[in-house]
Amino acid sequence: MNASVTPASSPGRQPGQAGVTLIVAVLLTGIVLLLIVGVTATLALGSRQGNADERQSYKALSAAESGLNTLTVRVKERMKSETDPYTATDWPGTQTWLTKNSWADYVTPSGKAELKFYSQSTTWPFSIDVESTGKVGGATRRVIQTFKLERGGLGDGNLRVRSAFTATETISTNGSSSITGTANGGWVTKLTAETEPNAEQINSKTFPLTVEDTSNILPGDYLKVNGTTLRVNSKTATTLNVTVVPANAQVPTSFGTGADVTLLLNAVGRPDSTNTNPRVIQVSNTKGI
Repeated sequence: MNASVTPASSPGRQPGQAGVTLIVAVLLTGIVLLLIVGVTATLALGSRQGNADERQSYKALSAAESGLNTLTVRVKERMKSETDPYTATDWPGTQTWLTKNSWADYVTPSGKAELKFYSQSTTWPFSIDVESTGKVGGATRRVIQTFKLERGGLGDGNLRVRSAFTATETISTNGSSSITGTANGGWVTKLTAETEPNAEQINSKTFPLTVEDTSNILPGDYLKVNGTTLRVNSKTATTLNVTVVPANAQVPTSFGTGADVTLLLNAVGRPDSTNTNPRVIQVSNTKGI
């Protein structure tokens, strides 16, 4: 006698339900994988874009710094230009020269640096804030540095030309600048304060003068101020102790602010009656000859 046994169905499960569950599980797994892949791709693209932006920012910063680091050399080279030399005497003129034709902008292989100049002072020496803006692609970086612009002088220890004799040929010093002789001196500085000699100073013909700069003047030099000839006895940074010459000359009652001071190069101090050589004369100063 054979008996057949029919498996009992699990409670609550309908026929074919196991297959549907498998399909849903596969779909959910695929969706999760797609989400993971999408998030990973987004992060990778963002990281790549971030790296590109960072590289551009670094290049922009490098361009801005290069514009400042090379400025001193480029200014010195431009000062020697024959077509546009530096001739300014104040800050407005200096600013115009610095910004003319945007020459100060610095171009790099990947971008450029645009320079702007702002003065902290309007009198010599100028303290200048230079803003350098580096631009590469869409990245922009700014760097600011302070420079000091001083007026060069032919003072003691530097190149000093003191001769009353005209050179037969031009003397080239750097390929673009030149030095030529002059027949009798020239402007060296100006008075920065009014001077009114008192009675004692008028009697002695000796008094101080306050000037802008004394670096091109030596004790023993002869000067002219408002037509009066003066001999320099001593000097400080901005003060000259002078004596009116010759002995019978009148001492002016005042010397006004801003009056030009002219140096008489190698002025003849006095005739030497004991000298029998007609080629020998006594001059105020033999330095530079």
